Amino acid sequence: MQSKSFGVGFLERKDVNPPRFGFVVSTKVSKRASHRNRIKRILRNAVRENLLKVKSGYDIIFLAKKSIEERSEDEIKKEVDDFFKNLEVYKKE
Repeated sequence: MQSKSFGVGFLERKDVNPPRFGFVVSTKVSKRASHRNRIKRILRNAVRENLLKVKSGYDIIFLAKKSIEERSEDEIKKEVDDFFKNLEVYKKE
């Protein structure tokens, strides 16, 4: 699945263990490691805020796009929140 700033791939493990997450920010997004680490940190924090809303038994990977570098932290967090709500791995309340 794709959004403006990142793509997300997920795999159902069919177990009851907590979900696992991975974050990929390549040098195509930014040549500077400090920028790539900042993006990963923002994505991790956004996922952490939604962690209790994600079903168990999934592996989820975020693949950052070049356009993520132009977005603010709040914009990225909102995009992650909106994206989770549309995924089938999201617990319905």
